[in-house]
Formats: sequence, structure tokens, C-alpha cells
Amino acid sequence: VRRALRFPLAAFVTNLLAYLLCSAPPELNPLAMSPPALMPFGGTLGLFLLAFCMAGLPFLWLSLRALFDDGFEISALLFWLPAGVAALGLVGHSGVADGFATPAVRFGARQLFDLLQAVLVAALLWEVARGWRDDLVEPRRRARRWVALGLGVYAGVVVVLEWTLKDVPIGRALPSLHVAGMGGVALLLAGLSARYGLGELLGMEQLQAGHPAIPPAAILAEPTQPASATLAAPPKLQGLLTAAMQTDHLYRQEGLSLATLAQKLNTTDANLRALINQRLGFRNFNDFLHHHRLAEASQRLVAEELPILSIALGCGYGSIGPFNRAFKQRFGATPSEFRVAGKLKAGQIPTAKVAS
Repeated sequence: VRRALRFPLAAFVTNLLAYLLCSAPPELNPLAMSPPALMPFGGTLGLFLLAFCMAGLPFLWLSLRALFDDGFEISALLFWLPAGVAALGLVGHSGVADGFATPAVRFGARQLFDLLQAVLVAALLWEVARGWRDDLVEPRRRARRWVALGLGVYAGVVVVLEWTLKDVPIGRALPSLHVAGMGGVALLLAGLSARYGLGELLGMEQLQAGHPAIPPAAILAEPTQPASATLAAPPKLQGLLTAAMQTDHLYRQEGLSLATLAQKLNTTDANLRALINQRLGFRNFNDFLHHHRLAEASQRLVAEELPILSIALGCGYGSIGPFNRAFKQRFGATPSEFRVAGKLKAGQIPTAKVAS
């Protein structure tokens, strides 16, 4: 499993367990307005569990990012999101800050916490939907659909109930609903992982193999391994794709989508996804386009004297920023550094002689 996925999933599972403990008595519900009596577990442990209760949505958001975004990496800055949300929740909803925070501060923290919860729900749905069309790993595409459905139903029910039952004593109903909703999403992810295997769900076979080596001519030759039995693409489709990339240079079209490319090749989206994923080893259509664009750009940087922006635009990038980021990620050097190193290697830039 990717290291970036381990911490968010572990934290999210811990959050669910903490929420179950916190929500047992009504007064310990972290979303309730009444101040809790920090649990029978002791002040320090109780405060820790209560803080974990508050950070459920940030941990779920991080988990979904790690699951659906191949380039996602855990960084120290990301720890501030769940920590900040937990702090606002403790001040605004738990009564922990009653002794040192004014009513205005507690009210402001409560309002900001509730706003962040709504924003995070929207971010969860966006994270699931973002990149769905370009995702080439079929089990993960199915996971996106089911998780989006589960999150949508959960968020809709919670919003309706919180608005209709506002300021109405509801006892344990709302905490139970949150536990059921978050637990349902967790159970759904667990079921999908059990059904497909986490490695297949993440596309780990392609991740371990890495991207095919540049130039692209090598990856569009006959595959070294037999295609998967599930590949439904006609035998001629690979040849058509080869011609589209190497002869017609369709990857130079800015904003080229998989659906548009499939239409140009007179095939279905599913057939093209299966070919690019199962035969060529790409898990994301944008990575496939980056591969071809960067292959041409790397050659032109050394062979031509055009400005880097002109080369980037000519290879299909809409601006210099995405080109620089993709180039640095693939080659470990900026386009300028790559150009200088390439010319030095080719002998186009004479090295200075050291005087004896």
C-alpha cells in the first residue's frame, strides 16, 4: 500500500472508534451544543479522543486524496488541517474552553467549525469526482462512483436533518447518524478493497512497473506481456493509437480528453481505457499525455533553440507552469537544467579548459 495512504486511513479508522466512544452518552457528543463531562476515561485521554472525533472529515478527505490521486504525498503542512479543525471543534462545541474563552470566541469558533465541515463535505465530493474521466483503473473508477453516492446520501440527510431539527432536542439521533454515515463510507471502502484487493483498486501493478521509458515508440510496440483477458479492444486499436500519437501527434492538442481521442479512433471510451491501462501501463490519461508531450519536449529542448515556452505550447501545454511541474517530476530537473545538461552531453556547449 502506498505510504501516503497508510496514515490517513489509520487516522480515519481511529476517528471512527473515538467517535463511537464519545457519542455513547448524549453529553459527550462532539457536535452537540451542551458541554461534555470529558468522559470516564480521564481528562487527558478524554480530550485526545474528543479531538479525534472533531477531525473525522479532514482524515477522510486525506484518505480519499491518497486513494484517488496517484501523485499525492503526505507532507507536514497537511497535519495542520485536522489539527486546526479539531481545535476549533474543541473550543466551539465541547465546552473545553469555557474557562478561558469568551462567549463571542466560542460562538465564532463554533460557526467557523460548522462552515469548515460543510466545505470539507464539498471537498470530499470534489475529490471523488475530480479526475474520474481520466482514471484508467476500472476498479478505482467503480469505487469513485460508489463513494460519491455514499457521501452524497450521507451529506444530504445530515443537512436536511440539521436544518429541520435546528434547536430541537434530539438526544442521540444526530451522533448516531454521523457514526452510521461515516462508518458506512468506511465499510464501503473496506468492501471495495475486499472485492478487488487494495492493490488492484489502487492500480499497484502499474505503480510498481512505473511509467514506460521514453521515447514513446517503445511503449507502442508489441507488448512484452500478453494482454489481460478482459481487454476488449480490437487488435487494430493499438496500431491506430500508435499512428495517432507518433504520426498525427494528437497529444499536441491542448485539453485533449480520452473521450475525444476515442471518438477520433472510432472506438469506445472503455476500449481505449483498457488499452492504455492494461497494455501500456498507465493509470491516468493525463499521465499518458504527459508521457508523449514530455518525450517530444525533451528532444526539442536539446535539438532546438526555441524558447522553452514555445516548446511547451507546441507540445500541447496551455501554459509554462504545468509544463515545468510535469517536466521536473518526470526528469528530476527543470527544462532549463535539462537543456544545458543535454547540450553538454552532446558536445554542443564546450566545457571550459582548466589552465595548467
